[in-house]
Amino acid sequence: MAASVAFGAQQAPELDCALRIDEPGGLVQTKVFEWLVPYLPTTEEIRRLSARSELIGYRRASLELHGLRDDRLKGLFRIDIPSYNLIVNLNLEIKVDDETAVQRWLSLPEALNY
Repeated sequence: MAASVAFGAQQAPELDCALRIDEPGGLVQTKVFEWLVPYLPTTEEIRRLSARSELIGYRRASLELHGLRDDRLKGLFRIDIPSYNLIVNLNLEIKVDDETAVQRWLSLPEALNY
């Protein structure tokens, strides 16, 4: 597993985060895919996968998040599940109601470093 988080040097913190698990991968609970069903093309494999409650193997997985503006983050979630012949690539955009929420969240590591 590899992970990195970088913060920009400008006044407002910027987020650049990448979490990656390379081969041989690991195991994931199938219930995790329940929240993906509305965002993926509906197939029988995805329905069967999200309805189960078991651990299945994945080959690779990654999550990238990038701060765009004070009120949103953009990201990409990828996972490769060979037993279902499934490769998921899901673009994410996380929006918050309070425009300062992401900035406050990104300032947390600095606030904890005393």
